Amino acid sequence: MSDVPTVDDLERAVDEALARGDATAAAHAIAMAWPHHVDLHPRRIRDLYDRVPPAAWEDDAWLVSGLAATYRGTSETDRRASLPYRSAVDLLLTADPPPAPIVRAAVLVHRAAGDRRVGRLAEARASLAEARRILDTERGAPLSVRISLQATLALQDGLVLAHLGAFTAARDELRTAEALAERHLVRTDRLECRGALAYVAYCLGEIEEARELVGRARELLSGAGSGPELARSGFRAPAEIAAALIAVDETR
Repeated sequence: MSDVPTVDDLERAVDEALARGDATAAAHAIAMAWPHHVDLHPRRIRDLYDRVPPAAWEDDAWLVSGLAATYRGTSETDRRASLPYRSAVDLLLTADPPPAPIVRAAVLVHRAAGDRRVGRLAEARASLAEARRILDTERGAPLSVRISLQATLALQDGLVLAHLGAFTAARDELRTAEALAERHLVRTDRLECRGALAYVAYCLGEIEEARELVGRARELLSGAGSGPELARSGFRAPAEIAAALIAVDETR
């Protein structure tokens, strides 16, 4: 995903479009890039929405989902702030005509990520199941979009299963996500995926595999496109939890 604009590039693109008086182009720039930056730069993404006239994005389920995602942190304030946007997305998903099925699937996958982070595992699983059904039956999506969504879906499903203690099933999903990660997952998701694989490997007694995966996860912290925000983020947590468990075992 080396061709993804940085958040600075995105801000410039939005400002340039607005300077031309093209709010539609500004909204399109946000639509294409928000999944890549919303987890590490939620306030900056939110600020971009504030710059663009609401008429350019407020009837678009994908764009409203992006704004909702800026509030998908774990704090009580974020959870409360996200609720009106979630309701707005629900209304847009039932509009007549409805969004394209692939848009619905994408919205559901991102909703599942937000639900999982605040412990709403049943809701996350329901969203992922519907998204999987869409991806398995709808033919209209471009292949690259379909595969990227399947990679993200596999990651989120694997993380939910890990939370539930279904480690073998979680490993299967996470391995699928990891196999597609380099081309189809954003860096935050790649870090969380490798860390979760390390944690699951530890839980299944595969200590050397867990150790190797911790190392591979940490490599992402120093690679191209990483930065201090990634190193400080919660996406690092699964790898560091696995590392701590391995270290405790080694002292026994």
